[in-house]
Amino acid sequence: MSFEINLDVCDEVAISFGQRRLWLVDQIDGRSSAYNMPFAFKLKGSLNRHALKSSLDCLLDRHEPFRTIFRVNESSEPVGYIIPFDASLPVLREIEFTPNTASSTAQQLSKLIEDEAKRPFDLSRDLALRALLIQMTADEHVLVITMHHHACDGVSQDIFMREFSQAFSVHATGRPIVTGK
Repeated sequence: MSFEINLDVCDEVAISFGQRRLWLVDQIDGRSSAYNMPFAFKLKGSLNRHALKSSLDCLLDRHEPFRTIFRVNESSEPVGYIIPFDASLPVLREIEFTPNTASSTAQQLSKLIEDEAKRPFDLSRDLALRALLIQMTADEHVLVITMHHHACDGVSQDIFMREFSQAFSVHATGRPIVTGK
């Protein structure tokens, strides 16, 4: 899911020590999935794909680290470039599950999820958030969301899931979430 990046329209930002370390490890070791943060869950019932895509777009728009890539600037220093949000950014990929007879459905699904979870990010051009929607049947799907650690950690992963659930609820129903305050 590649896309063109025009650095002229990106904001250049300093990166944190932790991000610099992740960038350096990526440069030394090559692309690795060691810093991928994947999770998958089953969705049952009729799926509103528009609400799903809109929810992911909402979080991509709201959180710049998901749109930050790392490159070396003219001073030979690694810096971040924030890609401007655009709803056409490739965050969601969809596939239809087609089982084969070589192994069980569960094994095949597990392999698909594992392959997606282990697919490395190219820190110089990939968004730090991606989602794979696997359609099992008309009313059963598996959603695999993978984030890179440079944009997310354990605490922010919980925040992401809460915000994603709220955004999906809003986009699916058209009604805003009412909080207790």
